[in-house]
Amino acid sequence: MKQRLREQKKKNHEEFRQQMVRDVSKLLQEWAKRQNSLRKEQSVELSSVLKKIHQSNEEVDEVAQNLRSIKRKTLLEINRYKRGRSWKFYGACLVASLIGGFTAVLICATYWNYIRYYLG
Repeated sequence: MKQRLREQKKKNHEEFRQQMVRDVSKLLQEWAKRQNSLRKEQSVELSSVLKKIHQSNEEVDEVAQNLRSIKRKTLLEINRYKRGRSWKFYGACLVASLIGGFTAVLICATYWNYIRYYLG
């Protein structure tokens, strides 16, 4: 009787263990399915984000290239303006002084008699 009772206990215990193993196995399979679906979702999201990052990097590179081009052209224009302004300025001053001097000589020569009369 005791022997039978022990065997029945072992049998019940073994069935209980088998049922627990099946339950845990089933739970692990469900978790694995959920994990796989989450990984697929994350993979899709990650590829989308990486694509957006790549596009943003290309736009940043394009803007940086345009800014470098604008900076280079602006600096060239500033240098041209400075160089041109300095030569133009000195040239204009020289021409103005020559015209002023020539005009003064002409006026003095034309009105020399009046100037001598007034100065005495």
